This record gives sequence, C-alpha cells and structure tokens, in this order.
Amino acid sequence: MKAVLVKEAGGPEVLQVVEVPKPTVKEGWTLVKV
Repeated sequence: MKAVLVKEAGGPEVLQVVEVPKPTVKEGWTLVKV
C-alpha cells in the first residue's frame, strides 16, 4: 500500500510517496480504506 511520508517540516515539496506494508488490524481497531 502507498503512504505519504513527511520527514521534515516544509511545503508540499517535502512529501514523499512510499510503499509500506498493509497494517494488521488489532482487537478494537478499525482499518479504513481511502
């Protein structure tokens, strides 16, 4: 799945789109697909 990563303060130029593993849903949590 893709995520937007922010490693430093700044404008839109500091945003990075990276591939991350799908999170596991734990008891009491809800996974929302956007």
